[in-house]
Amino acid sequence: MITLHEHSLINQIIDRYVSLLYAHGRLRDESEERFCRIVTMLELRTTHEEIVPLRFNDMLKGDDGDLLHDLCGLHQHFEYGGKHGSPKLNDCFLPRYANV
Repeated sequence: MITLHEHSLINQIIDRYVSLLYAHGRLRDESEERFCRIVTMLELRTTHEEIVPLRFNDMLKGDDGDLLHDLCGLHQHFEYGGKHGSPKLNDCFLPRYANV
């Protein structure tokens, strides 16, 4: 379960991620931004709770490149699982801010 503190950190991480995506021309409007925020929240929470714990404090304070690596990588490699499966990260992807 995500704590209130972790939820706050996740929101700050997503704010930073969205700013970086706009700066790199990867988001065009508020509709894309809303979708990005929802998907990123879901992927971060599920990864942290069910796949591998994440170091949110380090992620928030870390390098832009590492943040983009982790969040773009999660988006690319995250698999929700489905009716009988568990969520997982495909292709041996491991976020740099994984707590392993």
